[in-house]
Parts: sequence; structure tokens; C-alpha cells
Amino acid sequence: MLFKDTFPVDLRMQFLNEACDTDLVVLGNIKTKIEHRSSVLHNAAVVCHGYLQAGTAHDQFLRNNLEWMGNASHWAKFTATASIGVIHAGHAKESMVLLGPYLPRSGGDTAANPSPYSEGGSLYALGLVHSQTVGTSANREVLAYLGTQLRDAGPNEPLAHGACLGLGLAALGSADPVVYESLREALKTADAVIGEAAAYGIGLLFAGRSFDEPLRKEAEKELLEYAKATAHEKILRGCAVALALMCYGAEEDCEPLTQTLGHDRDPVLRYGAMLGIGLGYAGTASNAAVKRLLHVAVSDASDDVRRAAIISIGLVMHRRPAQVPRLVTLLAESYNAHVRYGACLAVGIAAAGTGLPEAVDLLEPMLDDVVDFVRQGAMLALAMVYMQKNEVEAPGSKKFRKKLADVVGDKHMSTMSKVGSILAAGLIDAGGRNTALGLTSRLGFGRMRGAVGLVMWLQHWYWYPLLHFLSVSLTPTLTAGLNADLKLPTKFSVTCAAKPSQFAYPKKKEEKKEAKKLKVTTVELSTTAKARARKTARELKRTESSASAMDVDTDKKAEEDAKGGAEEGKAEAKDEDKMDTEGEGEDEAKDADKKDDEPEPTSFTLGNLARLTPAQAQLCAYAEDSKYKPVGAELGLGVDVGGVVMLQTIDASADEEDELREVKAPAVGGQEEEAPPPEPFEWAPPENDTSNSATAAAEPAAGDEKADDGDAAAADGGGDAADGAAGTES
Repeated sequence: MLFKDTFPVDLRMQFLNEACDTDLVVLGNIKTKIEHRSSVLHNAAVVCHGYLQAGTAHDQFLRNNLEWMGNASHWAKFTATASIGVIHAGHAKESMVLLGPYLPRSGGDTAANPSPYSEGGSLYALGLVHSQTVGTSANREVLAYLGTQLRDAGPNEPLAHGACLGLGLAALGSADPVVYESLREALKTADAVIGEAAAYGIGLLFAGRSFDEPLRKEAEKELLEYAKATAHEKILRGCAVALALMCYGAEEDCEPLTQTLGHDRDPVLRYGAMLGIGLGYAGTASNAAVKRLLHVAVSDASDDVRRAAIISIGLVMHRRPAQVPRLVTLLAESYNAHVRYGACLAVGIAAAGTGLPEAVDLLEPMLDDVVDFVRQGAMLALAMVYMQKNEVEAPGSKKFRKKLADVVGDKHMSTMSKVGSILAAGLIDAGGRNTALGLTSRLGFGRMRGAVGLVMWLQHWYWYPLLHFLSVSLTPTLTAGLNADLKLPTKFSVTCAAKPSQFAYPKKKEEKKEAKKLKVTTVELSTTAKARARKTARELKRTESSASAMDVDTDKKAEEDAKGGAEEGKAEAKDEDKMDTEGEGEDEAKDADKKDDEPEPTSFTLGNLARLTPAQAQLCAYAEDSKYKPVGAELGLGVDVGGVVMLQTIDASADEEDELREVKAPAVGGQEEEAPPPEPFEWAPPENDTSNSATAAAEPAAGDEKADDGDAAAADGGGDAADGAAGTES
């Protein structure tokens, strides 16, 4: 299905913006628990917010907490600024406006934005925004802008690093020769930070391209040569991962390259070979690839290589998630913590969004592993498995969410475990609870962006700003019907043969409110009153006996009054408690009766542009009595429910009677577009203008008469008052 320019992206953004169901109370609790503790946890919370609001264009939390966001410094500021690109992913037409306050100033003007880390992060964010619109007219200007910024950056590491990542994302899989030349020059600068990002950019640029393309062959040769010549481990790892990205979907064609890397003495290149096998055979369930990965997982001397080999099993087998837990069960019990971590992520990647019971049974015991980074991996993997699942579909999800909240506030947990829980809290509800990890399309074809983004996200083990690449892997789960004019008919719907609670959003957490304290009358104890009376009696006894006796009587009376007041206070408190208890009991009884009287329906209807998960789509069908039908349905062709569907109008008057919605991206900053000016018109006075004028002139006269009558009445009243006053004097 072909659409013009950024239309599909605008449709996805409109859906994510309107259907967003993010629970900001979770994020607020995380912010409260980590405040003034660790910059690492602060950075994790910023990334978590990016996951929660990915693609929704909802950035109100950032606007309300600018001071808190400003606590980031250096590369954490780079990451925080880049998170804006995650939130506004796809907002290509307004990207320069959104990121304008953070982008580098022309002519070296740094007065408005003095931080190079913030400027570099904005270039990275620009790439994240435009990674959704590769090949469109909106990307051409951005590619030219990023290329200029890379050339002007010079030795400025944050600026050049962000520009390289931005170029790779904005030109993902396009093999643009101009972009390649810019990245190749940056790679040769011999700077570790810039060179690593340049290598990643080249890998993203040629991801999924044919091995027969001359420019791709040249890039592969240069990366191999530079990897063997460089002394920087960061550049070496960048080259190894870039070569792996270039293997996507190649299958047997990538064997020579992976064999060359896999037999190298350097473990970093062998690490790249394992990722190359995973991407080359992604989703194929190749026995040969799995056998080779399992062999390396138990035999290689490097922990990094063994971990990458096991994770790649999840990439190869992601179309058959039920088989992965059986493949890695023994590896999950290994003495090597890196092997156990790899087993966690392999299961999480393969079973993402399925709620698979076998995956849950394998991962739950690892939440209490003795090694902190294994616990982190188990949390991330289980969050992937529970994506878009509520407690009805997956009963264990409620317990897992509570576990994540408890880990963040536990003083005895390590920082790495807390980072895992914070990231998992964002991952499980990513994209406003309307997205899932998209390694395959709705029709089952491989999705390059999903696999490439996930492999880049895995590199956060070495470099945490790459955490944002997970947003590239996310895909919305929606159903939308478009008529011939590419508009959304509101009367088009989908019927789901299940109870509404089965696929409902998970319940949001409620903010804790302070209990109202009842004002209770202060009661004085009888012993205190007696003691004060005795003291007063002794003091007054020294003066006059009569005065002493009177004071004693007074104190006794005060004591009796105090006792009476205490009894009244207790009685009032009991009455209030009794009334509150009775009121609560009555409300609960009414709610229970109401639920019993209204049984949950066995089916429900989804409107146009609504969330539709893969599991839910199997129970859905298009309404038979609808005035719209999917194109191809009348020919007997199987039309899957879900995704974007072109509609055929059965009734000619349907479009006239129905309300049609335009497809448009959300406004910048949540502000609505300004209303258009009214059409030109001519004004003429009404025909009965003369009669109206005469009536208006007569009305004041009548009003004057009434005023005169009022004055006379007032005068009469004044005379009566004067007569009364005279009578009083006499």
C-alpha cells in the first residue's frame, strides 16, 4: 500500500497521540524515590520517560519538571536532550521548531545554549525524529543540515557524536553516497568517541543492503581494514557492530563475512560475528545458525562473545517463541552470569508481547539472581514479555509491576538492579501502552528497523546513550480504516468477540492522598485536674483560709466541667466514626450490587483508529451491517483485521451522512492550530431599522416617567419619616 510522503507516519502519530494511556503516576513515584540519590538513576528515569511517551508527542512531564531535567550534566545531558526525539518520533515537518532551542547556533553563538552536550543531543534527537520518514522530502533538508554540522563540529566530541548518530538514523538503509562520504571522513579522525559513532552511522546507512552493491562492498572493506588497524577499542567495537548491521537478511550471503569475523583472534570482532549471524538469519529459525550459536555460547573464551551468541538465538527464533525457553533452559542455569543474562534477553526478544507462560516460568526465578546485572536482564526481558498485557491476559503482570516499584525504593538493592527496574517500567508500557517490539510486520515479513534498532539498543551495555534506539524498534498496534479520500469514517468499526476486561489497558495507579484528620476536642485527665487543684489549695492556704476554701470549690467545679467535656467529646467522635463507617458500607454495598446487576458483556466494539493487539485481532471481525467494507472482501479475498485498511463504500450516501476525520499529525507542544479567518461577507442593516429606532426612543421616555414616579414616592416617604421624627421629639 503506497501513500504520499509522510502520510503513514502522520496516521501513526495521530493514533499514538489520541490513544495515549501513559500512567504518569508511575514515573512520578520513580522521580520521588530517586531524587537526590544518583545521577545514574536520574538518567535511567529520563530514558524511562522517553519509552513511556515514545511517538506520542506528549511532553508535558518534561515541561513541568524542567528544573529536575536540568540536573543532568555532561553525557547525561546529551541523553536527556536526545529523549525529546524519542517522544516526537515522526514529527518530521516540525522537527527544527521542536529542537530549535537546543540546536547549535550559527556563527558559534553559544549564548542561548552554552552546553555542547545539549547541542550534540539535539542532533541525535533530530535523527531519532526522522528515522521514521527515511526517503521522504522531509529528510533531504535534515540530511544536508546534519552533514554541515558534522563538518563544522571539528574536534567537538559531543557535537560530532550526535551528528554521526543522527545521520545514520535519518538515512537508515538508504546507502546515500553523500552521507557515506561524510561519515567516512569522521571515522578517519582517530578520535575514539567520534570514530565509534561514525562506524555506527555507516552500519545503519547500509543496513539490509544487497551484498552485490559496489558502494556497500567498499564500505565493508574499509571497515574491516580500519578495525584491524585501530588501537581504540571503542572504534573497533563500532566497526564490528556496523559490519553486523550490514548482514541483515542476507542469510547465506553473509557467511563469508561472519566466518572471517568469527575466526579472528580479537574477541570484539567475534562479538560482531555473533550479532551478524543473528541479524543475517533473523526470524528464519535456521538449524545451522542456531547450532553454530549454541556451540560458541558454551566454548568461546570471551564472556561478551558468549552473551552475544545466546542473545542472537532470540533473533533467529523470534517467529517461534515457544521453542526458545527450551533451547536456553540449561544455559539459564549456567555458572557464568553473562550466559544467564544472555538467556534472559534471548527469551525476552523472542517472546515479546506474547505473555508466554514458559517464558515467564524461566524468567521469574532470575529476578532474584545473586548477580545484579542478571537481575537487570530478567526485568528487561520480563517487561518485553508482558508488553500490552493486563492482569486478565497475564495474571503475573500485576505482581511483576509491583516488584518493579518495590525494587526502586529498596535501599538494599544495587544501582544496577534499580536501573533495570526503572527501564523495565518504561518498556512494559512503551508508547503510551500502544506499541510493541516490531521484529516482523503484521503480515509476517521481516522488519529491518525493528531488528536493527534492537541490536543497537543492546550496545547500551557499553554506551548508555544508545538506550534510545529501542524506540526505532517499536511499532504501533492499531486498526484504522480509510476511505477513497484517505479520511477516517467515524461509523466504521470492528467487533471483538471477547469481554472488554480481557484486552483493556492495565489499571492506572492512584495518587496517594493524605487522610483527613478529625479535629478532636482536647480532654484533660482527671488526675491532672486533681493535682492542679491540690497545688492551688496549698498556695492559697498560706494566705487566707476563706479564699482557699473558695478556690477549692472552684477547682472542684472545673474538674466536673472537664469530665463532662471529655464525655461529650468522646460521644461526638464515636458518632462521627459511626456515620463514616455506615456511609462507606452503604457505598460499597451499592457498588457491589451494581456490578452484580450488570454482568460484563461478551463482546464490544472498537471505533476507527483504536488499539488492536495481535492477540486481540484473532477474535475480531468487521461488522457485517456496516456501510463500509475492506477492499477485496467482495472478491472473497482474506482480509486480516488490524493495521491500515482501505475501505469501499457500499452505500453511496455513507460519506455524506458520516463524519469524516482528517489524518494529521498532532500540533507542536499540544497546542491546537489557529482557526482560519471567516470568509468575506457584506453586512446590511435590517429592514425594520426605523421601527426599531422609534421603539428604542420611546423606551427611555417611559423610563423617565417611572423615574419621576419613583422620586415622588421617595419624597412622600421622606415626609412621613420627618413627621415621625417630630412626633418622637415631642
